[in-house]
Amino acid sequence: MNDKLQEQEYLLHLEKVKFIYKFQFFFTGLVFAILSFSIQYSTNNENIIIKFIEISSWIFLFVSGIFSIKNIGGFVLDDTNKYQKDIYLNKKERFTMWITFVLGVIFLLVSKIWNMF
Repeated sequence: MNDKLQEQEYLLHLEKVKFIYKFQFFFTGLVFAILSFSIQYSTNNENIIIKFIEISSWIFLFVSGIFSIKNIGGFVLDDTNKYQKDIYLNKKERFTMWITFVLGVIFLLVSKIWNMF
């Protein structure tokens, strides 16, 4: 009975890990999709403040995208040891990734809303 319970806990753990990896790949795609659409459909306003806010949002989103690529194991030149701790994000880098994403989206929304008026 104990072996059956351990096997079920192991399978549950594997499903959680699969979900985390799927979310990390989804987030990376989301960041670059937002970035590409925001650059493609940039504001046509001549106001320098709106342009500065919009370009700042692009920079924030790009930085978040770079961290998210590293988060999924990107930027590895030597693939002999796939489970090295240093190829993934540490706590500070993960916090930076999320903060730059949130700031990028907020700045993008501010520039788009401000452009409407």
